[in-house]
Amino acid sequence: MYRRTAIALIAAAAISACSDSTPTQIPSRIDGLSLKQDPTAVVEHVNEHYEILYYDINPCTGELIQFLGRYHVNGTITTTSTGVDSKLHLNTEDFQGVGLITGLKYNYHQQNHETDMFTFNPATEQYETRISYDVISQGSTDNFHGDLHYTFTYPPGDFVIIRDDARCTG
Repeated sequence: MYRRTAIALIAAAAISACSDSTPTQIPSRIDGLSLKQDPTAVVEHVNEHYEILYYDINPCTGELIQFLGRYHVNGTITTTSTGVDSKLHLNTEDFQGVGLITGLKYNYHQQNHETDMFTFNPATEQYETRISYDVISQGSTDNFHGDLHYTFTYPPGDFVIIRDDARCTG
């Protein structure tokens, strides 16, 4: 489950290096915190697709699954001289898998919504993500569903899990 979050964060980092930028002079804001108005503010509009091949375990059966599909990442990253504000949405497209023991076919669906505001001086961060995903077998074995919602705030360094619901369904 946390591997999916890591993949999303890696994809978001890669996107910021690959996306087109359109300069815009706007203040950025999340939950009452705002980046100072900066005439050098740059807003990057992200709309990228990434082909991903990876392995994961079906927690309901223990079977190792090889997945292949695309992640679609859409959102904005605002950079100023005082910080970075990002709002990203990630979802899978045509993610298919095959069980390496049984040969059973799987579909995988995931959606992430992430917001992150980071300021440089003083160093502060407010991050929130919501992730929903399904591992669906094409046979009689159990399927897996997960929902994860958490926040991170610095200072003081609070990591709060709001929802962590993972279950096997018949």
